[in-house]
Amino acid sequence: MKRKNQFESEPMEGLSQHAKGYEEIILANMRDLFSEIGDSADGADNKMEDIIDDELMDLLDNFVVKKEEWSSTHPCGLVCGSDKYYSDLVNMLKMAITMLKLPDTTPADLVHEVAMSVVAYLEDLVSGIGVWNVVRSLYKRKYGTQLPFYDCEHGDYYEDDINIEDIKFIVWQCFCRCGQPEMMTFSPYSKGVEVISELVFDILVDSFEKAPEATRVKDYISRVFRKGDYFEIRHLAEWIVFNNKLTSSPNMMESVREEAEGINGKHDLIDETKAEYFVRSLRAWTRYVGPMGCMASVYLAEMCRNCGNEALAAKLDGVECIGPVVLRLKEARKKEIILSDATGEEYMVSRNSFGPGARFDEVKGYMTSIVKFGDLWYQNGIAVGIEVDPFDTEKGYIDNEINNSKNKEWIRGVVESHGGRRIFYCRDMEEVSGILGVTNKSDTERSADNYVLMLSEEEGMSVLEDSAESFKDKKNPFYDKQRAKEEAFFVIFNGNVPSDISDIIVKENLLPDANISASQGKRFGKAIVQDNMGFLFDFFRTRNPRVRWMYDED
Repeated sequence: MKRKNQFESEPMEGLSQHAKGYEEIILANMRDLFSEIGDSADGADNKMEDIIDDELMDLLDNFVVKKEEWSSTHPCGLVCGSDKYYSDLVNMLKMAITMLKLPDTTPADLVHEVAMSVVAYLEDLVSGIGVWNVVRSLYKRKYGTQLPFYDCEHGDYYEDDINIEDIKFIVWQCFCRCGQPEMMTFSPYSKGVEVISELVFDILVDSFEKAPEATRVKDYISRVFRKGDYFEIRHLAEWIVFNNKLTSSPNMMESVREEAEGINGKHDLIDETKAEYFVRSLRAWTRYVGPMGCMASVYLAEMCRNCGNEALAAKLDGVECIGPVVLRLKEARKKEIILSDATGEEYMVSRNSFGPGARFDEVKGYMTSIVKFGDLWYQNGIAVGIEVDPFDTEKGYIDNEINNSKNKEWIRGVVESHGGRRIFYCRDMEEVSGILGVTNKSDTERSADNYVLMLSEEEGMSVLEDSAESFKDKKNPFYDKQRAKEEAFFVIFNGNVPSDISDIIVKENLLPDANISASQGKRFGKAIVQDNMGFLFDFFRTRNPRVRWMYDED
């Protein structure tokens, strides 16, 4: 089923032989390993456990994925009878990929992430869970084809079967996510992606008819969608963000714990036991998740549509998250409470979302996050009660809260005052301040040679340092073609361009020199970026918080 993709300008001989010969590679390496062990032993009767030391056993323990770890990839950690099959398959793939002898620069998490992700793809298809179908349908709705990069418009591509194009995309995603914190970029047509994908494809095709269904997962999701309860929906959102291997970035839970520790040390309103729950709840509705760089609610809404639940899909389409923010308690009713922000805007919040022990007669307001779901708002995570008027100027809340609430309105006014323009190129922060109509209060030395100011209707103000050379715009005096060839891709890669601004960049072709390194040549690398720029902006807004190296001395 090997097919030449639409961008390949050079043959990649030998790759399929590497992939299809993985059994021989594994056996050869195993023979070498046991030969070395035998040579080091004093006698042939020595037992294996006398040879393998504790350090090696620890390495093996860390390498092997147990069925409990596979269960943790399910919503609410659901345990299924199929878990052992899939965890065993992960271990088989990890061994097979490891035997390819990857280079020293390979991130330590890559082999694990690839194996977990492609097995999640298999489980998703076999069980009818539907996450992979959602990724494809969202991409097709926005960009017109099944997937970026690869040609899926042929008779051998089946949505309910294993496809080499799907696997290549998933493997490329793992390369990117595992290298992202260190600014490592990868071509979707690199030999590494090709070799690993063909190896995986052979194994998954052989496993497709044998793999059991994870029926508890599919049944649970269907039940949650039927009930439409906000709190159960949020559990699914957390699954999309933290646990589902097709949408979550590596190391997300570790970053949650780190952020929670930071909150413990800086904020006296949240104690140690609540901080991690608070951060996890906020991240459930984070703006950028998964390959499409959108909220978890977008993936869940599409899943609802695919199963015919249009009413819940509409609710999920309208999900909006505010906070953490300080709110005043105006009224406590039987089923709802009325909160207001510093500008006086009111929010009708489900009383039940505060938990059974909430005492509304003892507080004047809250520091919390709220989420809109349907006609109601819900308290999200934890609510820290404030016993005095939260907008008492002596407490210092009100100025900051008014500024937050007025931000979009202020940005809209700045854009209108500049004839609708949203992207500006500035020499220093004084020029930035002049465009915004504010006084530059910074006493620090200039940290960059130029600044790109972006005014987003969705996200407010964003500034890029030392990036103006990459923008080919008649209004930009800093454009430098040579530097743009070297640096323009990192405007996309750094993930800091708001979606409405990236739409302008793509539409007006403001980054015509953006390219990526590709073994097939410079034109090929440029075509990858230029033909898929909108998606790449979406993809890189989702970030992996850290990377670990395979051969790190630590």
